[in-house]
Amino acid sequence: MFGKSPRIQLRAAIFATSTKTTFIDMQDFTGNIFKLIDDGEQYISKNIRWSVNFNTGTFSRKEIPEVPIRAMRELLCNSFCHRAWNEPYDNDLAIYKDRIEIDNPGFFTNEATPEDYIFGEEPSRPRNPLIAQTMYLSGEIERWGSGIKNVYEKCKEENIDIKLENRKTAFFVIVHRKSVDELVENTEKDLTERKNYNKKLTENEEKVLNEIKLNPNITRKELTNVLNMGERTISSIISNLKNKSIIERVGSNKVGYWKIKL
Repeated sequence: MFGKSPRIQLRAAIFATSTKTTFIDMQDFTGNIFKLIDDGEQYISKNIRWSVNFNTGTFSRKEIPEVPIRAMRELLCNSFCHRAWNEPYDNDLAIYKDRIEIDNPGFFTNEATPEDYIFGEEPSRPRNPLIAQTMYLSGEIERWGSGIKNVYEKCKEENIDIKLENRKTAFFVIVHRKSVDELVENTEKDLTERKNYNKKLTENEEKVLNEIKLNPNITRKELTNVLNMGERTISSIISNLKNKSIIERVGSNKVGYWKIKL
């Protein structure tokens, strides 16, 4: 985990289809466990599709990965934490058109199944307790036995299928990727919601909201000066925005600020 020249390697590849017939890219990363986890996470982030969400509450775009990056990092942590180090094979990361696979040398423990950890309260029995303890103290894993459950729940929240299975040669984790149509549909839905929201605002309401976005601490008096509107007009607009649950006042009128609830 800390050696200057450890013989640890992560093989990563991108394949053009759902099989290994044609690869687009192939890289071998070497280093200690912590470095390889970072390398694997970056490789996934750079080689998956991202959708755009405009309805974020801050009037700015937000890029959303097709698979939860934090969950993928957790899987990489588990791959190195619980692999069989007596096996003379490398950890593999394969990105296919429809899925991402992580190949972990050594089989899943014979005492329990992945489902026992996902749906039950099976106590953890790490194959490499010293490595597990070090990764726990470093903050890479939360606690023993919770990794698979956390990953499963994160994928379920985003409607992503995940499978964990013992094959003839190793233990595999398969995370299915969203299709291009799904990503486009999500982005178009966000744009539609954004347009529908904008239709709810009058021109003056948009002006006031934009000023609040630029300066959440702005006062009503300052709004009247900046927008050249009367105090009654500003008060009426703010009241409308509050009634529409678009903004709320946090704290007092003197030292508080405006929070956008969009």
